[in-house]
Amino acid sequence: MEFLKNKTDETIIKKHELLLAKFDRINEFLHPFDGLQERCWNVFYFLNQHGLDFIDRLLELPFTCNGNHYLVKL
Repeated sequence: MEFLKNKTDETIIKKHELLLAKFDRINEFLHPFDGLQERCWNVFYFLNQHGLDFIDRLLELPFTCNGNHYLVKL
């Protein structure tokens, strides 16, 4: 029974390998080195990716300081 379970798991992983790789990339971005992203990422990464006006564009967004996390799509 264990053999069949392992084979089934392998087949599912192979079938969805591309999708699983995308989730792994997202997880690595959110938790680099299995830690907190604010400990690894700095502002220069985002300035290089999104331009020097990145901070100005962030400041234009509506924001309430209530302790919640926000998702910003650029």
